[in-house]
Amino acid sequence: MKYMVVKLVEELSKSRSGKHAIRRMGFIVTEDCQILRPKGKSNPIPTLYAKGEAKEVYVEVPKNAYAVQLTMIKCLRSRVKGYIEVYSHDGRLLLRVKYIKFKIRKSVGDSKYYWIIDKILKHLNIPVRRVNV
Repeated sequence: MKYMVVKLVEELSKSRSGKHAIRRMGFIVTEDCQILRPKGKSNPIPTLYAKGEAKEVYVEVPKNAYAVQLTMIKCLRSRVKGYIEVYSHDGRLLLRVKYIKFKIRKSVGDSKYYWIIDKILKHLNIPVRRVNV
């Protein structure tokens, strides 16, 4: 069976001073709530900051699964902000939420896909105080 290919980015880099950092991770979430790391063809890409590494991973997503791209940036005062995007098996953006000051806010998409983001947040132990979706 032929699946659609979705591009996810894996990155861990920080600035020369170490005061800024970025972490981008990709996940595959199935409808029975399994969280998998993407495996597939990968190409190295330039990083946002000086130290670290980054790569694009091309993943075949099954029909009963979703691709999730998580991006978190640590700022100067060690505040973490970022966003989480949920893609369908054919690469369409279904939901994008913003994470800032321990709050989740919907930016684009349908709120019925929030259960996927909730599973990722619990899997990574990311603290959340308030949710607005």
